[in-house]
Amino acid sequence: MIRILDNTKEFVNKNYDNVATLFIQELLRLQYIQPDSILINTFEISENGKQIAYATLPYLPLSFPLDDNQQVINPKDPKVIDKLLKDVLSDIEFLWKDLQMRKIMDILGPENICFMKEKDAHYLGNWAKILEYSASGTENLANTTTNLNQDLPEKQLTSQDLAAEIKALAYAVLKLNKQEYDDIEGLRAIRGLNSNVYDLAVSTKLSDIFKDSIPLQNQIAKMLSLDPQNLPSLEELKGMGPQNLPSTNINNYTTTTPLTTSEKHDIKIVVVEESKHAPNDTIITSSLIPNYGQIHHESESAS
Repeated sequence: MIRILDNTKEFVNKNYDNVATLFIQELLRLQYIQPDSILINTFEISENGKQIAYATLPYLPLSFPLDDNQQVINPKDPKVIDKLLKDVLSDIEFLWKDLQMRKIMDILGPENICFMKEKDAHYLGNWAKILEYSASGTENLANTTTNLNQDLPEKQLTSQDLAAEIKALAYAVLKLNKQEYDDIEGLRAIRGLNSNVYDLAVSTKLSDIFKDSIPLQNQIAKMLSLDPQNLPSLEELKGMGPQNLPSTNINNYTTTTPLTTSEKHDIKIVVVEESKHAPNDTIITSSLIPNYGQIHHESESAS
């Protein structure tokens, strides 16, 4: 998979230093948490520093459509969702604490959660979307990012600090299961709502989605708790082990569909998708490739 910082976009040109820095930080983070996921020999900077590109092991955004209504992962499998929550929460913690970013899941959404099958890993991609969102005029930059160079006191993050991110991550799981959550949001907006009424509505919805896993129902319900003090701790979320989660029967479920060589030549994936949070311009493009040749040749042919 080739990733290219698209320097033809106005936003990238106006904010090149910040976007390029974040693009490379994303690369370094992925290589750190998933060694050998980046093909180091393909990394290149060209066009007087204005073009940055590199290749990774194959991956797909979770929103990528496969044939026969298949999905990239099985979003009903407790073990799969357990791994997804752990992996994505790790990235959220890093972006929140180390890069001082906010509203991460609200902006990136499930469409920017990627799955790298060879590593059995999920990760957040397209970090520059957060900068793009802040520059769109929808919200002040200070509300989504802070100065990356400022000295901040060390603080142990808690689930209360990340309450909005945890809720958005739970919503992402619902969306992966093709479930809307407007009803839950509507209930949360009611002042003085009896928490028992809310909890019952959430539990009923989750029991329909995750029929085969009561532990997963309970975990997502806690992530959607009205009271931040009732949220699962970060340790609990990260320690939610597969041994405690009965898996659904996925013997007949194909999580990914192998691509033929010709299909790999043809497919182009836009990693930055249009959303309500950001303008239509994209920042990063990726291409599935049959082999890892020279990036310069591939990027020239991309359209």
